[in-house]
Amino acid sequence: MFEDLFNYPKVVARHHDGPEASKRLRYPKHLADQRAARETLLRTARELLVIAERLDLSGGRCVRL
Repeated sequence: MFEDLFNYPKVVARHHDGPEASKRLRYPKHLADQRAARETLLRTARELLVIAERLDLSGGRCVRL
């Protein structure tokens, strides 16, 4: 889906290679199924990447809400 959202190969790679890529795809896919606007999907994918990078969940760390 990243290929469908982003035009530039480096941007697609950044999203694919970012933390928890498969999990980050779930919400934009849900939004797409709900017929969300393309800009909403782009913004959501970008924001989820930034959040995942900032949280640094590597090493089995988890976040409790």
